[in-house]
Amino acid sequence: MIMCRISKILYSFCFFLIIQEAITADLGIECTVFDVGQGSGAVIKDKHRGVSFIVDAGNSGKEEETNSLLRRFNGAVFGKPGARQRVAGVILSYSDGDHVKLLARALDANSRAIKDQNRDPKLAMTAYLGSPFTGYLEGSGKPCLDALKAVNAKIKPLSHVMTSEKAYKVERKEEVTQPPRPFFMNALIPEFSDADRDLSLIIVAANALHGGKSKFLGTENNPGELDESISDADTILNEGTNNNGAIVKLSYKGQRVTFPGDIDGDHGTDKIITHIPRAAPTFLETDVSLALHHGADRGRTNNIAWLLKNNAKKIIISAGDRGGDFIHPRFSVLYNMAASLRLKARVAPHLIQCGDPIGGSIKDLPGLNEHFCLEDGTDIMIKKTNDIEWLLMSTTLPIYTTKTNGDIQVLLLPDGTLRVKGI
Repeated sequence: MIMCRISKILYSFCFFLIIQEAITADLGIECTVFDVGQGSGAVIKDKHRGVSFIVDAGNSGKEEETNSLLRRFNGAVFGKPGARQRVAGVILSYSDGDHVKLLARALDANSRAIKDQNRDPKLAMTAYLGSPFTGYLEGSGKPCLDALKAVNAKIKPLSHVMTSEKAYKVERKEEVTQPPRPFFMNALIPEFSDADRDLSLIIVAANALHGGKSKFLGTENNPGELDESISDADTILNEGTNNNGAIVKLSYKGQRVTFPGDIDGDHGTDKIITHIPRAAPTFLETDVSLALHHGADRGRTNNIAWLLKNNAKKIIISAGDRGGDFIHPRFSVLYNMAASLRLKARVAPHLIQCGDPIGGSIKDLPGLNEHFCLEDGTDIMIKKTNDIEWLLMSTTLPIYTTKTNGDIQVLLLPDGTLRVKGI
């Protein structure tokens, strides 16, 4: 009888330990890059803590066109009804509409829950706003800023900035001249980071076009804190380009995902590469990267020097069927990416899309079928949108386009492995 009772106690204790371990087990990180059409929008979810973080928030067209996207975006940010998933923060690489417009609708639809969360200063959502800051006062980002203020979010502008809290509250713009000031790199975003779990979210670089020397914060493996003391009180500079935006990198258990916004090649990535300290040779390296500026090739964006410095194993291109000068990506960019991947990695065949800047002669490029397995009998599929010929191709290279693959998930697992899959 005594042995039976002891066995039951031991069994109950072991069962308790198993349940406790299941409760406390690290569930890893889930990144979702959404198919937002022409634009960029991603959500990072810490499944272990029930915390999410937004990196850009995509475009927002007509209501009937974006309702499905909004439901998917809200599901990733806020979880299922009753899930009580906390929103740690948001970083908008800069204020162009294709990076910010969906955020206002998402915040408005969940304003009560976010206000409740933001009542506790320790849990309040933080919004890092990339330049140009004037875009949040009078441009496409204004509804976004209004929605952030409506839910009492903590707001930290990042542009030529860093603009003081008083400046955005009074919403006053001034044209000023000032001496060159450092742009900064390697700044920790503490709201989402967790040193105990080897989890960090950092601003790789911001304000890269601004004159002056770079300011490298901390060390390569230990990012520094953002120094807001360099702000100019009550000042909002009216200068802002793609290169004044922000690049963000997530690291977890040795796996890295980079979100580079719309940084361009000339004066952007070239300047960043030049200013990386010799003591941090692998600072820009990543495992998965979104393509710069939706896969653009203007101004040497997505040039081979940047791609090799990134040394990404997988590349995601967030782009739509926009025409005119915005043919993202062109085949020339895919060719650069194939070269940077060294043509060694292979994944399951999947469709990708690109604009064809050289017409039908693309079929005659030497060795094309080694990189891209083109579709039908002529090995090519062409569709026409906005007067642009777009090529639909199949590839076994780890290059993905949201236009053809839809929402894309990047799973960072506790054992240090990483997976990319369509949803």
